[in-house]
Amino acid sequence: MDTIYWSRRRMLGALAATTAAAATSNLLFALPSARAAIASEGDGGDPLRLPDTERAKVVKAWLLGGKAVRASAATALTGTDADIQNFLAVRYPADSAADNRASLINSLTAAGKGTRREATAAINDGDSAIAAFLGGGFKAALMEDLRVATAVAMASGGRGVNRKGNAALNDGSQAELESFLLDGQFTARLEDMRVEVSKLLVQAGPEVQKYASRALSGSGDDVEWFLETGQHIARARDQEAMRIH
Repeated sequence: MDTIYWSRRRMLGALAATTAAAATSNLLFALPSARAAIASEGDGGDPLRLPDTERAKVVKAWLLGGKAVRASAATALTGTDADIQNFLAVRYPADSAADNRASLINSLTAAGKGTRREATAAINDGDSAIAAFLGGGFKAALMEDLRVATAVAMASGGRGVNRKGNAALNDGSQAELESFLLDGQFTARLEDMRVEVSKLLVQAGPEVQKYASRALSGSGDDVEWFLETGQHIARARDQEAMRIH
């Protein structure tokens, strides 16, 4: 009997481009948000608790901004009041746009097809489109990528993977789809592999039974090794014993 299954290691390779959508969502949510932080008045809800002064706003930009913003903010903080005002009025908006563009471009290598498509369109359409995309416009494309990645995982999975994948798709939320892609599919795949091992026990020779029993009482790596390698060694030993007798 040929056992067909996908190991965790193989799945990570096969889904590298699509399950990246789950990680991409965290990247997009974590992109520089200093503009909103600087725009806030007072210290209500502000964990930095800085005074409401122009120089404090530049400090906040340095703490929360991207590479370009931090460089300009550092220069302004060592300068005059005029340098501070120039940073807030001129350099900060321009550098924030540059950081947003750089962050979005960097995210493309780890993004799914839908997110890459929409991010590329935003990059081509300019700074306003990039800001809108990062402000929430990416969510529809991200959900598309998560659903595609879930379908890919299900296509190569057994009953357990398909059960959990369908549950995630029926729920439809980002949290459930990401949970399936980053964790649930692997738990279900191990369940499916254990089922495969149990099937091999039916009408198996003594060596296959011995190897299979050890795998089932062991770890996920033991189950994977048995399906990938151990079963073939055991079957060869059973066949050799039959020839001897």
